Amino acid sequence: CALAFSGFMFLWILELCHACSHYTLAWTTQMWYFTPYVEGAKVDRKPCLVFAGYMNALRYHLGSLALGGLCSLLFRIPRYLLGPLATAAGNKKHALGRSLSLMCPCCIKWYWDFLAKLKQTSYMDIAITSSNYWPAAGRALDVITNEVPSVSVLNGAQFVFQIALLGLTCYTGFFATWIMTVNISIFSLPQSAFYIEDPKLVAVIAAVLSGLVGVSFMLVFDTVGDTILYCYASEQRRRRKVDTLRYKDDDGTVGYFSCFGRNTSDEDEERRIRYAPQRLRELIETQDDSGSDS
Repeated sequence: CALAFSGFMFLWILELCHACSHYTLAWTTQMWYFTPYVEGAKVDRKPCLVFAGYMNALRYHLGSLALGGLCSLLFRIPRYLLGPLATAAGNKKHALGRSLSLMCPCCIKWYWDFLAKLKQTSYMDIAITSSNYWPAAGRALDVITNEVPSVSVLNGAQFVFQIALLGLTCYTGFFATWIMTVNISIFSLPQSAFYIEDPKLVAVIAAVLSGLVGVSFMLVFDTVGDTILYCYASEQRRRRKVDTLRYKDDDGTVGYFSCFGRNTSDEDEERRIRYAPQRLRELIETQDDSGSDS
């Protein structure tokens, strides 16, 4: 029992560290994103944001991150198993989707009501809104799936780009090692003390190690890219003033600081402020236009 408990706590701590890393990257990214552009450049950027992000996570959100890590540890396998089934069941145009929705509706409902929320996007919402874990998880799923449809397409393109970069990293490690072991005399001459008899094996090992190094960078790239897209979706939701019931003034208008009275000039200025990079806005607008045309 003690050994099982120690193993469980070890895995939970690993998940907590993983959650803290995701939160810190998301917090750092959203601090950069929500710095407004002034004459085409982001000004007033804060220094040492990574350290500040870790301090923020440990001081304010350690409980939410621990809960997220626990849920990820306990329900990762069911989420991976039911995810493809729930996605296929959502496609009512095919017979397979209709059959799955009729065969296991409870499992599919459990997935969308609970398991689908256990993703790293929850930490992005916590970083932006400082909410507790469960409200942030539900809102993150809603924003990603409903707010900006082209975001999901960009996520898919980002995944393909990551796989391509990872393959390039492995190939570079393999090719560079192969060239050195074959052409450098200290490795290619049999009388050398450092002679390598099988250069292919060494090159394959180098490719594996290069891939492991590349995965760490791809995870950072994935988290930062997803957070930027999530910040964009959250910005669009805020600009459309979705939370009208929470921020409604007495006269029926919406203001985030209604207790201090309305300020039309501040609202107009907020509409003019742009946080998203110009190229990202153009890419999403192009994707939306192509989607509406099709």
